[in-house]
Amino acid sequence: MIGGIGGNKAWAADFHSSAIVDGLLLLAVIFHALYGLRVILIDYGWVKQAKTLFKVFTAIGIVTYLAVLFFVIL
Repeated sequence: MIGGIGGNKAWAADFHSSAIVDGLLLLAVIFHALYGLRVILIDYGWVKQAKTLFKVFTAIGIVTYLAVLFFVIL
């Protein structure tokens, strides 16, 4: 275990040295999750309009990213 129980947790701060990296990581995680859900919905046949679902999930991803970016990073 790094730092042990109650140890120095300063190593975690090294991962958040740049707001740009944090923002890009959030962008990747949000879109990866939404597009993974999109693939599941299409593969199981629950949705037939793949292009429409792509546009809807992209719009949801953009709105979610901007909200998270505003509240977390800015």
